[in-house]
Amino acid sequence: MDHNEFQASIFKRLIPEASLDDIFYQYDFWEEFDPLKNYERKIYCRKFKNRIKNYVNILCSVEFMPERNIKYYVLSERYRPTNEKLIPFCPCFKCSCSRINPLKYVFCECCVGCLKSGEYFLNKNYLHEAKETLLSKKKKINKVKVFEIFFALTVTSGLIYTIFKLLI
Repeated sequence: MDHNEFQASIFKRLIPEASLDDIFYQYDFWEEFDPLKNYERKIYCRKFKNRIKNYVNILCSVEFMPERNIKYYVLSERYRPTNEKLIPFCPCFKCSCSRINPLKYVFCECCVGCLKSGEYFLNKNYLHEAKETLLSKKKKINKVKVFEIFFALTVTSGLIYTIFKLLI
């Protein structure tokens, strides 16, 4: 068995009460290792729930506890680039233009350094700006939540005070 064929290798112990579905629940695909089959070494695309997603293969060795025999499984783990959360905040020309602007369709994502273009073509300044935008949005959301909680407590205490006054 060639472990170099996989992106990673993990080990799990399976207790008699658990099933394979229970321990592989976070993976979209998994199958028993077949030594005659060639598995993808790099990131590959696969359709799952009517959407195409990127995956990497991981070799998992599972030890079944009472018998202590080991079986190997291939898991397809979803590949998420580090900047996936930042894509909605991309400040590049292509993302910040209106849909009706014809110049938006002249340039490709790689030419403008868009975060969608991948780690080799993206503009580092755009990445930094997107991170700052994401952090400022999180701070605003936290402030709004604190205000909502304060407002709810104020209304609740006022309601309790009114009910208490009516009962007395």
